[in-house]
Order: sequence, then structure tokens, then C-alpha cells
Amino acid sequence: MGSIGMATLEEGSGQQERTPVPDGIYNANITNCGWKVSVEGNEFVSVEFTLTSGHIDRRVWTNLNFKHPKENVQLIARETATNICHAISLHSLEEPEELLGNSLTIKVGLQSDDPKRNKILRYMKLKGSAPTPAAAANGAALVVEEDEPAW
Repeated sequence: MGSIGMATLEEGSGQQERTPVPDGIYNANITNCGWKVSVEGNEFVSVEFTLTSGHIDRRVWTNLNFKHPKENVQLIARETATNICHAISLHSLEEPEELLGNSLTIKVGLQSDDPKRNKILRYMKLKGSAPTPAAAANGAALVVEEDEPAW
């Protein structure tokens, strides 16, 4: 294996404190997505969104608990996945990787039980954008929303 090459560390290269993204509406790309296992041993899909407006390059996540033992948690995961798919013009979802590279608009807030963590509150189509290649492959057409979303 090769060397990392960091024989001398630069001044001030310590950890930065993470702060949540401020409440707001942001354009984002889905930049990472895949199966993970929780501490309790439940499989879930983690979806990473990288902001492309406002706080550019900041990331927020949502977890889709498709295989949770509680039925209501699975239902929330299916509803959230459906909302994401509608926002990126996908008509089906078989594998998490199908979400990668798609763009959308998200409404971000803070978790009520942990205000130091973000929560994605809504998933919306990116205004005036053509479908991404993944969505176009599934037969999506150009989507232009005229009205502001009602929230």
C-alpha cells in the first residue's frame, strides 16, 4: 500500500463543529444512496442530498426504513420514497442507486427531538428543469411547475 504523505499537518486542520443547515428551501442533488444497517440490526436505505443552492455543498440525509420491524415505520419509508420519486420523475424504484444523480428541491427543517440535526420536510420537483438521465430513461417528460408549492 502507498503512503498517505501527511508527514506534517497544517496549522488549524482540526475538526470543525457541525451545525445544521438553516430552515429553508434548497435545490439539491442526490449524491449518495445505499443500504446500511442500524445499531439495532435493521436494514435501511440512507439517501444523501448535496445542496446546490443557498448553503452550497452542505449535505443532509434521510433514512428509509423499509425493513424495520414496525409496520408504521415501513409505511413512512414507502411514502417518503414515493415523494422523492415523484419529485425526480421516477415511476418506479427497484434499487437505491436509481436515485443517484437526480436533482430536486427540498424543504429542510430541524428535528423536533434534536434541534442540532436536520430533517427533510418536503421533496419537490426542481422548477423548469428537464428530467435527469435516470428519470428520462423511465419515460419522464419535461416538467415545469407554474405555481408555488403550498406549504
